[in-house]
Amino acid sequence: MARAHSLFTLAAWRDALLAATVGAASILASLAAPSLAASALAATVAPPTNSGKVVPIDINDRTKELGNGKSSTQFILKLPDGAACPGDSAHDQWRVQSYIIPIADDPASLSYGVIGAEGTGQFAMYFVNTEPLVDNLVPQNASAGKPGVIAPIEALSFAVFPPATLPSGRYHMGIACTLFRQTAKYWDTEIVLTASPNDKPGQLTWRLADAPEVVPSMNDNSNLLVALAVGALVVVVVIAVVTLRTKQRRSTPLSTTPLKEM
Repeated sequence: MARAHSLFTLAAWRDALLAATVGAASILASLAAPSLAASALAATVAPPTNSGKVVPIDINDRTKELGNGKSSTQFILKLPDGAACPGDSAHDQWRVQSYIIPIADDPASLSYGVIGAEGTGQFAMYFVNTEPLVDNLVPQNASAGKPGVIAPIEALSFAVFPPATLPSGRYHMGIACTLFRQTAKYWDTEIVLTASPNDKPGQLTWRLADAPEVVPSMNDNSNLLVALAVGALVVVVVIAVVTLRTKQRRSTPLSTTPLKEM
């Protein structure tokens, strides 16, 4: 009788353990399902394509292209008319990313994280409110599977980057469509960044790679120019005073009045 009871207890424990194992496996499978689905969807993305250029535009005159600027210069990145991702965000999970990466890196092969491209020396672009342009939503379509037109990009700048974060050199700057952070389409332009200690706050200037190099303006070295101008003015005044006094001395006649005898 005791043996039968012992066998029953063991069988009960075995059945309970089996049930717990099956339950745990079901839970793990359900947790893994979204990740597997994401991987499956990402695997269906066509090879990335360069879909055209982005153009920096003056925020105060949206018909004017900007060929250069400073770290504080605000601009928008204008995409070609009708630029779109293969789908929207609500139905198809597409997102819009941005990037500023060294010229040797390929925009088609970027890996995106929560704050942008994740490679060494790779960054997202930043809005003027200091938020990164990452995982932006594509406006909703009426149904799934239709191209998602990208909304206009708001004002950007380089002011958020601390000095020397972006070394002098040539860079890719652009916008990308991603599905689960895998690139499908991107729009790119090349820019040249130059360290500029007198610039505030980022101590850099930028220009399009195909634009002529910018000659420093008067404002770039305003303090030095003012000091030089004041110094030159002082020298001129001193020379003028000395010259005037010399002329006065030469023009004053010597006295010819004889001395009185004592």
